[in-house]
Amino acid sequence: MFSSRFETELHHAVSKVFNHENWNFEAILDLIRSNKDLCQIENHDGLTPIELALSLEPDGRLATEMMRVECENLSFEECLKTFLVRGNLRLVMMVADRIREQISHAGMIASLTLAFAELRTRNVSLSTDIVDWVQYLLVEADYQRSISSTEDNRMDVSEREWRLQHLIACVQYLETHHSGCGLRVSDMGERFLLYIRQIFEHVFFLKNWLKDLPMMQLQFCLAIFLGTVTGNRNEEVDIFGFMIDKGMVKDLKQNLSDN
Repeated sequence: MFSSRFETELHHAVSKVFNHENWNFEAILDLIRSNKDLCQIENHDGLTPIELALSLEPDGRLATEMMRVECENLSFEECLKTFLVRGNLRLVMMVADRIREQISHAGMIASLTLAFAELRTRNVSLSTDIVDWVQYLLVEADYQRSISSTEDNRMDVSEREWRLQHLIACVQYLETHHSGCGLRVSDMGERFLLYIRQIFEHVFFLKNWLKDLPMMQLQFCLAIFLGTVTGNRNEEVDIFGFMIDKGMVKDLKQNLSDN
């Protein structure tokens, strides 16, 4: 985005609409169609024209129309990338809602995954609240997918009990044998990683029966940890690219076991 000491003609047009109580948005929308670069420029308050519209009209009627026109002739992924980079979570959510209405929630998640993956791969800086929101949606989508998993549905009571007991045994082993270790990759032997993989598998199959515990968050952290340490892909989660160190994973597992 670009900063300017003065407001652009698009900023002036947005302000004029609300100052004169003239609710005809067409002049603003035509201005966007003629020069979409204006949408990226911030005024002296650090607001793009669409953010200015949202601040003047919290209901978002004009901002919604501006977003719709700006996204004309863009793919869903390109539209999401455009607004993810700008850093306004409210606007990103508005884009996601529009895509959801046009196709489906699953389609929106697929588009968001592709857009987010590309930006993270290119090391594009994103705001913390947007990253948190995207990660939550992707984890939730994974959780919903697992609910209908035939593997989950086939698991009987005896297998569930065995997985619970073995998960606790794995956690206790790591507590006993790795509590005094350092947190570097070189401190993680094959046995440590084997137990982590086993815990990860148990968490995947048990999370739907332990909904009061943060099982999907634990699965998420373990997947990122394993993907970082071993270099193996773990579906969507390896695109996030942030590190979960050994101590954090161990503490989370211990809290889960205690509960």
